[in-house]
Order: sequence, then structure tokens, then C-alpha cells
Amino acid sequence: MDNIFDIFKRSDEGGEEKITVELKVKIYVNKPDAGKEAPTPPMIILTKKKAQKFKNDLSAAIWRSKDYVRINLIGEINPETEKGSDYSFLATEELKSAK
Repeated sequence: MDNIFDIFKRSDEGGEEKITVELKVKIYVNKPDAGKEAPTPPMIILTKKKAQKFKNDLSAAIWRSKDYVRINLIGEINPETEKGSDYSFLATEELKSAK
């Protein structure tokens, strides 16, 4: 089977870097609460400045794309200390596979 990115990539799109948006945020992965049936949906909180930059980057990627836009969430996972002045973050819960 082909790689998912190979399936969606088109040779005439001008390269993956033009349809990829990188959103740098702190990523917090929490343990799920005991006894809770469904996990809490992931949540992204962005400062106004970070949201505006993301909007601009996403608009440019959409304009260049014919089929899809890839969003890479990058950043430190469960940071020990707060660094910098940007408080944007993604919060999610660990998901366990049912085996």
C-alpha cells in the first residue's frame, strides 16, 4: 500500500513544502481520567498573534494546493518549564488502543 502522503501528493503542485503549514505550539498530552468513557477532544489555544500568522500561512497553502493542505504541529511535548512569551498550546489526552 502507498504512503498516505504519496496518495495525496500531486506532481504538479510544486512541492510539499508549499502546501505544508507548520504550527509551533507547546503540546500537552494528559493521562485520561479514570472511569471516563470518552476522551476529551484535543484543543488548540492560540494567541492572537499566532492565530493571525497561522491564518496567513494556511491561506497561502490553500491558494497553492489543488487537493489538500498538510498541517504539521511541532513543538515540545509536555514542557517542564515555560519558555518564551508565546503561550499557544495544544492539549490532548493519551489514547489507548483496544486490543
